[in-house]
Amino acid sequence: TCFLPQTAELLANYLIELSKKKIISVDGFPSDPSHIKYLQTAATDLQICHVFVDETTRQNRLITRGEQTKRKWNPNSQSERDLKLNATLQACRDAGFKVSQFDNTAPLDSLISRFSI
Repeated sequence: TCFLPQTAELLANYLIELSKKKIISVDGFPSDPSHIKYLQTAATDLQICHVFVDETTRQNRLITRGEQTKRKWNPNSQSERDLKLNATLQACRDAGFKVSQFDNTAPLDSLISRFSI
């Protein structure tokens, strides 16, 4: 589910302060177009990275995670975050944030070599 507005604002303020000191990564935020307004006070170098996989890989990973953890997955449902993803990414672009796309389909070992910070 998406964050409540108050939670989104508190999280965004915390992330903005934290990002002044180091590079950070946040999984799943922003999760709604309305969250973008809370990030607009951030430094101009804020970047949004959309990490994606093909649908078959995604479903297999979610099913495996559901079998190994308490986070169960129903392959016949879509999350609220999934339903709002395209609108959220567009809101990021409209606000002037750089939005990168990252294909996470390959095995982890081959992905690690793509990063250098």
